[in-house]
Amino acid sequence: MILKFYKSSLSLGIFLIPLLAITFSLPLFFNTISDQSYGFEWQKELFDSVHNTVILNFIVTIIILILNSTLIVQSFNKSNFFSKTTYLPAFVYLFFVSYSDTILFSPQLIIHFLLILLFNQILKINPNESSINIAFKSGLLIGIIACFNLYYIVLLLIVIITLLLIKSFNLRAFILVFLGGSLPLLYLFSTQFIFSNTSFDFGSLQLVNHPIKETQLIDYIKLISISLIVLLSFTTMKKYNKYASLQIKKQNLTLIISSFFMVIIFCYVLYKYNYFDYIFIIPLVYMASSGFFNLKNDSFISLLLTILLIVNIVSLFIT
Repeated sequence: MILKFYKSSLSLGIFLIPLLAITFSLPLFFNTISDQSYGFEWQKELFDSVHNTVILNFIVTIIILILNSTLIVQSFNKSNFFSKTTYLPAFVYLFFVSYSDTILFSPQLIIHFLLILLFNQILKINPNESSINIAFKSGLLIGIIACFNLYYIVLLLIVIITLLLIKSFNLRAFILVFLGGSLPLLYLFSTQFIFSNTSFDFGSLQLVNHPIKETQLIDYIKLISISLIVLLSFTTMKKYNKYASLQIKKQNLTLIISSFFMVIIFCYVLYKYNYFDYIFIIPLVYMASSGFFNLKNDSFISLLLTILLIVNIVSLFIT
């Protein structure tokens, strides 16, 4: 089944990654791209210029999907979760991405890239080593993410909580987290002020007021299926967590807390702006990959993932 391809170090499943990236991007040739929502005005010209050329949008989307998949594999394999190399996180990432209504070159894919870099830093935190550099780099990455929309700045709490969980209280590290987070925003606001000669623009989701989409059967299927998969992966991870080292237990707790924060962001943005922000899939990729890898009997979950992936792909073409 599909998971077995990814449980070997030399996985045939790696060839499925670019194939999925191409398949996800093909609807760009057939479907009309609706007006997109951006947190700050600077994004509109950049992303819309790419969207205006279908072939460019197609190529860039494929490149970013493959880049994110490769990066999350490297990040996962460098962690302490397993001593064995696996390409499973790449497939899990693309599987979760397939739940999007439209896959294209967008701030969300760039934010996924930055979030993977962020978790790559967070998972390096070690109680026996200095966390000063990690604290500053993590804050800096969150600051860059916040340049896409200001509400992402709350992700600084994830770094603070992780430092408290894994390390003892360190005021200098905490200060560096906030310093790193403030620098990109300071640059953004200063640039806006200099070139626009107006007051600071703190941004918002410049949403086109689309009517709320009528809920269809496919939406219920997606909601139930992703909830089931998350529950299964969390249950499996929890089962094997009791045999893990203290370091891995703390890393798993960090992923759970991160998922919690990001789901809150998702709910807030959905409630206030009627906008689906799928940032929470990044910590879920780590959790699900860990859970799936530990499954002794993966036939059911493999069949479920295969069916849902096909359903999601068909949904992308008919949306």
